[in-house]
Amino acid sequence: LGKGDQPFNEMFENRLALEWHQLDKNRHVWLENESRSIGACTLPIPIFDLIRTSEIIEVNVGIESRKKRIARDYGCFPAKVLSEVTLKISKRMGPQHAKEAIECLDSGDFDGWLVKVLAYYDKLYNYGNTLREVDKIHPVDLVGKEEQEIARILIELGNNLMNTKTVLQS
Repeated sequence: LGKGDQPFNEMFENRLALEWHQLDKNRHVWLENESRSIGACTLPIPIFDLIRTSEIIEVNVGIESRKKRIARDYGCFPAKVLSEVTLKISKRMGPQHAKEAIECLDSGDFDGWLVKVLAYYDKLYNYGNTLREVDKIHPVDLVGKEEQEIARILIELGNNLMNTKTVLQS
């Protein structure tokens, strides 16, 4: 939403391959814990497998911080547009939850919509984590921390993990 049209999947994979091969092999790469589908595009299986088998740092910044970030990124869109996007995920979100989320938007309750949408995404990520090796999930509580401190803590934790774990090479 708000990023323009997505490329065809072949173009997406080509661009990803070009970027991937330009990465510095001596540096760590941070990837978001995504599903294989990113909108209409699909991650190549080797990259998705790498994401699913690598160490994961599960970041908890708290609901209020997450709501602020989403409001900053999506609060500029009209309720009608957000309703349309919510309808696109209604099957996976559950029709009743999607209906309630859209009712929140219709009544001007942006915060209520955020709570419903975040609950949906949390459920997806939690399920995805049940498919991982439990010893590869490293939760870190960063509630109330400022962005600079969060970055410092995550970099330190990432470096420690990479120095003590076997890392997959691509």
